[in-house]
Amino acid sequence: MNEIARIHNIGGYVPMVDGPEKVSGSAKYTADLIQPQMLAGRIYRSPYAHAEILEVDTSEAAKVPGVLAIVTGADCARTFGVLPIARSEHPLARDKVRYKGEPVAAVAAVDEVTAEKAVRLIKMKVRELPAYFTAQAALAPDAVQIHDKKPGNLERDVLFELGSVADGFAEAALVREATYNCAEVCQNQMEMHAAVADYDALRDRLTVHASTQVPYYVHLMLSQILDMEMSKIRVVKPFVGGGFGCRTECLNVELIAALLARRAGGAVRIMLNREDTFITHRGRPETDMVRQMGCSLYGESTPFHVRGTPTYASLPMPSSIAAIVRITRPAASSSSSVWAARPSSQ
Repeated sequence: MNEIARIHNIGGYVPMVDGPEKVSGSAKYTADLIQPQMLAGRIYRSPYAHAEILEVDTSEAAKVPGVLAIVTGADCARTFGVLPIARSEHPLARDKVRYKGEPVAAVAAVDEVTAEKAVRLIKMKVRELPAYFTAQAALAPDAVQIHDKKPGNLERDVLFELGSVADGFAEAALVREATYNCAEVCQNQMEMHAAVADYDALRDRLTVHASTQVPYYVHLMLSQILDMEMSKIRVVKPFVGGGFGCRTECLNVELIAALLARRAGGAVRIMLNREDTFITHRGRPETDMVRQMGCSLYGESTPFHVRGTPTYASLPMPSSIAAIVRITRPAASSSSSVWAARPSSQ
């Protein structure tokens, strides 16, 4: 009879699988994956926070020698997002731009200089609309509706409750309430967002290398946006230079690179710069929060109530829920959040 050998891992040395490559500098990240005849991709971004798109003129950009592909919102009517209930975003803006820096068009050219030159020649004609830079302004009765299917500029109204909060406050020896403004937070990972998409027109197959933490999400969204079978798409996650949550969903840079690659019939590489990363980040949104908390004579938390109004349709709820479940011996807790849709203030 074979004996099961005891394994002692606690307190032991466990080397990182990718450690040697990273510390030696031999690790290849997405932006390092350069191959012959690869095209450089660049994105034209909206200079407006909120505007109706009347025309996107790419005619002069198309005349630049070395430009092989241009895509706009007119080339992709499908939407993407993390959750099925929130898949309302286009890789490239259609009809409207809702934040400064939103992608409107993209160019693939023989080199970066040519792609940059072509992007500067793209013109957008718009009708500017009011922009709101606080949740309160976006929720005002006279505010212009930002999303057609979101009346009152409410993205979601969520209630999460455990037990009876009213009973908990009635039994508490002390109840305190305070209002907080939580600043916007953007991750600052060392590696900027990047994607390399290679489309094989002969076989109708696509390979995408992406600086992502969720290759399966990327795989699913690529299939939906491009209207391709998942079996024809391969997603590769190379070494990733940090994430801290900013790559836990499919990003538009991966989808735009794929759209360009299919239009060009080859390989396209896009890497965002640090400014683009900050302007268009999808981290924790600015949030106005009212927290009400009760405790017993012994200092034990009893009820806990949070009313939060994040200013983007992002993912702030997990933070509030995490705060609730970490309370010591709570008798009751609840959290209600209202997502206020608004254009970016940056």
